[in-house]
Amino acid sequence: MPHYRKLTYLDLPAVEGHLLRISPEERQQRFSASLSDAAISAYCRRLNLFDNLLLGAFEDGELRGLAQLGFGSLPWAGEAELAISVEQDWQHRGIGSELARRSVILASNRGLRAIEMICLIENGPMRRIALRLDGKLIHLGSQAESRVELAPPSGLSLLAEALSDAHGAYGSFTSRFFGDRERAQALG
Repeated sequence: MPHYRKLTYLDLPAVEGHLLRISPEERQQRFSASLSDAAISAYCRRLNLFDNLLLGAFEDGELRGLAQLGFGSLPWAGEAELAISVEQDWQHRGIGSELARRSVILASNRGLRAIEMICLIENGPMRRIALRLDGKLIHLGSQAESRVELAPPSGLSLLAEALSDAHGAYGSFTSRFFGDRERAQALG
């Protein structure tokens, strides 16, 4: 079972490793373009965490799923774009859906009014995630676009984020100091 947490600049090498492990087809779906390893590395070097909020799904200390809320150059505009990637061997386990659900909470808690998702028509998992979030799918040529309206932050959403942060920090700590999840759980 993965643990989820927000990512920092210290996690950017793990982000790069994750994006380099996804297949060329998955890169096409994630970026709407075929990116080489060099282009992925350059993209990761340019990632600015003032314009992006990254959320990771970790299995045995490895980043296996990534959600990126991109605020663009105007975060106060009230919208962000959501992109998700999950490595092949970890797909169909609900990781992408959970990353999306948590991203909605993070976006809402930052006062955003909506998130947008843009994916290729053939990206069935992202289209299903958009529909589960009550987004309306609009087909635009080879792409589908969804806009999800967000509720304002509430005490419950702020508490959910705080608890998630605490759980993520604990998971990160135990993974770094005790190795895999089973050993960490055995230690209590």
